Amino acid sequence: KILVSLFVFIVAAISKTFNERPMLNRYIQGQRIYQRNGFDVSYVIKQSNTDSAEELLATVEVSPEMSPDEISKVMKSAQDRLRTGGDNGLDSLMRFFGAFPRIVLRLVFRMIKLLDYYGKVPSFIRSELPFYCSVFISNLGSIGVDAPFHHLYELGTTSFFLAIGKPELKPVVNQKSGEIEVRKMVNLKFTIDERICDGYYLARSLDRFIKYVENPELLYK
Repeated sequence: KILVSLFVFIVAAISKTFNERPMLNRYIQGQRIYQRNGFDVSYVIKQSNTDSAEELLATVEVSPEMSPDEISKVMKSAQDRLRTGGDNGLDSLMRFFGAFPRIVLRLVFRMIKLLDYYGKVPSFIRSELPFYCSVFISNLGSIGVDAPFHHLYELGTTSFFLAIGKPELKPVVNQKSGEIEVRKMVNLKFTIDERICDGYYLARSLDRFIKYVENPELLYK
């Protein structure tokens, strides 16, 4: 039996929501709107819970047909590969560019931003940056921090940023009995590029996401 974390269930819920509400899987680049054909998620992996521990960035592709168990295996495989390697392509890329003088480095990043505007960033750079994905998730609850609202990046194609907070006991009203109960709650905060769809479509899409989060058994169908 696979033990599936809350983080994985949230990834599965987002994947199914994006599949059913395809306008969410859009991005703006060079003042034009594009539709993705697949769904991928980027997230941070911290080597250990210490100040000096290295942070690694993973990007995995997820399909709506995958169950939470299957998604958990894919994510664990990516995490094990990064943790055992102790390095990833992004680290190597940053060390490579970091060797240039600052004036050259400024010109290089200006060129990358220009290429990004026209969707022409080289694949060896694009594949190592976490800003080219459907959703970027920051699981701050894993380090005991509540969820903030995060900014979107000017570079890349990420239109959704999700922060997951730490679990906390909070009083809530039982909608059936009207009584106050204490339950473990988690704050989820989205930052979304509002240009990809209208407000009504977005609201109905978030309703669909909430349905999956509140009824995780639907993720296995």
